[in-house]
Amino acid sequence: MTLLNGINILISKGSAISNFPDYILTINSTNLLGIPVPLLVFLAVVAVMWVILEKSAFGRTIYLIGSNEQATHYSGINTRKTIVWVYILSSMLCVIAALLMMSKLNSAKASYGESYLLVSILAAVLGGINPDGGFGKVFGMVMALILLQMLESGLNILGVSSYITMALWGGLLLAFIFLKGINLSQLFKK
Repeated sequence: MTLLNGINILISKGSAISNFPDYILTINSTNLLGIPVPLLVFLAVVAVMWVILEKSAFGRTIYLIGSNEQATHYSGINTRKTIVWVYILSSMLCVIAALLMMSKLNSAKASYGESYLLVSILAAVLGGINPDGGFGKVFGMVMALILLQMLESGLNILGVSSYITMALWGGLLLAFIFLKGINLSQLFKK
């Protein structure tokens, strides 16, 4: 990921690319039935990911690989192929996110997505996705994203610096990972 980011910066010379065609810019400003198109895109992505992860053999295979890749391989599942498809799916989702971001900002820069990396990991952990793999639900992820967006909006309204917000996200992530590592029932017995 860092290699590709470096190549992006080299090609673009670190500057933003702007002045996109109108059909890209209208994505952010268009409403369908009074609902903003980016929200409809988000709901469509959530629905598709729910079907893929919860209702398909491919989704079950992803969970199995997350739980124990070696055992999944020994049970006859082509884990390499599945992992490649997961990366392809992840890339497709990144393209959708980039298009939405380009339509909102009317520019693209290699460093634009860096600020979302920490938030993505935090949303995954808050949403109940186990960092060790094998567990997690789409609904939990959506609820975590809604919670984080509400918190960020509240902090923006209060005039809190974006740097403090990022520090808060990092602190929350560390706290949740720490609490996950502690067996709370043993802590209360002492």
